[in-house]
Amino acid sequence: FLNYKKTDSTVIVNQKPCKVLVIESEYSKKYRYKSTYYYDASLFINPADYQNRKFGFVNLYYELSKSQWLKYVLETTTYTITYTATKIERQKLDDSVFKLPDLPLTHW
Repeated sequence: FLNYKKTDSTVIVNQKPCKVLVIESEYSKKYRYKSTYYYDASLFINPADYQNRKFGFVNLYYELSKSQWLKYVLETTTYTITYTATKIERQKLDDSVFKLPDLPLTHW
């Protein structure tokens, strides 16, 4: 199954008010997971850029939140992992940052 829920609660992460989105999934009785995202709606992300990123329902997260998460908690039947932003800084990047060196192409 796949279930998601946006809550009305606000949680402060890194001095930013964040909304909460929970996505739960069960692949089998042995493997269930719950992803909890804390996101600041003012940090817009275009969900179209993630529409093909289906692993872990990343596309669903961006479709529902349209913003960057500041805290992410993944809970599975065997472990829990938490990622939290420690600094948020807007800056202008030169386009050259995104240019890759001329490397040989490999096709799988």
